[in-house]
Amino acid sequence: MEIDWLTVSAQIVNFLVLVWLLKRFLYKPIIDAMDRRQKGIADNINEAKDRDHKAQLTMQDYENKIAALEQDKTKLMQEAEAAAQEKRLALEEAARKDVQQQKELWQKHLHQEQKNYLDDLSKTTVKAIQDTGRRVFSDLSDSSLETQIITVFLKRLHDLDDDLLKHLKASTSDFHIVSAFELEAPMKQKITQAIHKNINDSANVNYIVSSDLLCGISLDTGGYQVGWNIDEYLKEFDQRLLKSLNYNSDYESKTND
Repeated sequence: MEIDWLTVSAQIVNFLVLVWLLKRFLYKPIIDAMDRRQKGIADNINEAKDRDHKAQLTMQDYENKIAALEQDKTKLMQEAEAAAQEKRLALEEAARKDVQQQKELWQKHLHQEQKNYLDDLSKTTVKAIQDTGRRVFSDLSDSSLETQIITVFLKRLHDLDDDLLKHLKASTSDFHIVSAFELEAPMKQKITQAIHKNINDSANVNYIVSSDLLCGISLDTGGYQVGWNIDEYLKEFDQRLLKSLNYNSDYESKTND
């Protein structure tokens, strides 16, 4: 059997033409479409990845903001608690000061009332002592209370200690005799003579009546003083009475507390 090379060649050419035609009009469009589809899929995947990345960033941003808000909330609550604590302490301090002021005011008022009471009591006591003394001295002897006071005063002038006597003799000031009652002329003369004899024979002696002196008499010169006064005994009486009042006041305060 003989081969028809012309027919074979024609068939080969026809096959090559068919392959080219298929490649040109069938395979290439399909491959291009597949490439475009693959590229589109890849683009979609990349876009999805981008969206996912952006979503992750957005979520992280939200989480950071939420964490910041939580921190701010905690900080604000701490600041609010600190402010409230500070306000509470300030109110407590103000209340404590107010209570202390009220207590001091009450104590001051109490002390003033005690002082007024003691002053009134002192005046009443002095008057009672004067009246009683006059009656006692009148009953026991013919001497008055004033005479007995002068007698005690003259004895003190005679029995001065050396240091005080030295200062009195060195004084260049007038000698002031202050009494709670008016002295009669003989009494003044007797006192002046005692001063000239015991202290200074050239001293100038003045006589003054003072209601501030409680039933007594004193010598004042150059800042030094010699005398006798019921007030000396009343001061001790006042101190004892005040101590008793303070004790009773403290006891009542503790009882009320």
